[in-house]
Amino acid sequence: MDATGAPFIVATATATTTLPAKGPTTSDVAIGPGGAFMIIVTGWAGDAPATLTLAVDGVVSQVKDPASACDQRVAWRATSSWTLPAGGDAPRDRTIRAERIVLSQVCGTTGTSAPTLPPTDADAVAPTPRSDGSGAGVPLALLLLATFVATVAVSARRGLSRRGS
Repeated sequence: MDATGAPFIVATATATTTLPAKGPTTSDVAIGPGGAFMIIVTGWAGDAPATLTLAVDGVVSQVKDPASACDQRVAWRATSSWTLPAGGDAPRDRTIRAERIVLSQVCGTTGTSAPTLPPTDADAVAPTPRSDGSGAGVPLALLLLATFVATVAVSARRGLSRRGS
């Protein structure tokens, strides 16, 4: 049952049984209408106490938290444990209350237009042009390369036109 006492939609339910000298085993549990369930403990002779733990997780939903205006992914979770006494009867029926757990949360959707960096980092991101003229090497190299390519192309064309005459 959820916090209001109403059944919730179950995504998974598992029972972990810890038997004497055998250790824990986990199995799926079917949850019926209205939240009813039954767990059959197999392999227990009843000669020593055993522990039974039930964990029920509801389906995940997305909600907006009214207090913080954050988007949250939430689910209902119910857990309960029983100690099965040696030679004892099955435990009585009990109502297990779930609590709402927040799986994740996202707050704030507004960013800044540009980050403010300290002066030492700002130089690394946007270097200032040099005044010593050393930045002119790349454009000069590109100009020389373009001139060389044009000269080779004109020479090759002249060579072709002489053969064709």
